[in-house]
Amino acid sequence: NMLFSLSMLIIDKSDDISTLSSLGAKESSIRKIFLYEGWLVSTLGAIIGLILGLLLCLLQSKYGIIKLGNGTEYIIPAYPVKVEFLDLVIVTITVLILGYFAAWIPTRKIKLKKQQ
Repeated sequence: NMLFSLSMLIIDKSDDISTLSSLGAKESSIRKIFLYEGWLVSTLGAIIGLILGLLLCLLQSKYGIIKLGNGTEYIIPAYPVKVEFLDLVIVTITVLILGYFAAWIPTRKIKLKKQQ
């Protein structure tokens, strides 16, 4: 989704890219703007996802929201959860790396029109 939304953003902002180019911005600088924006979106998504995931795990461990069967069939009535710090680190690093490449792919297609 991020790959296509950033591609559509670049297409939608082609007039702004031309304006930045007319003002003297280099192609590499314009690419960096869109790359940083895409990486910012993925970073915010990773942070929000971690917070929501941790909140859901906390609620599950405290209140047992997701039951096993009808809650009386098994020894453990609710699905057990355990938060591992290493898992959080691995997921965060993976999301940031994938987010960077998902932002980098559409920015390669930015081409400035030659001034006449």
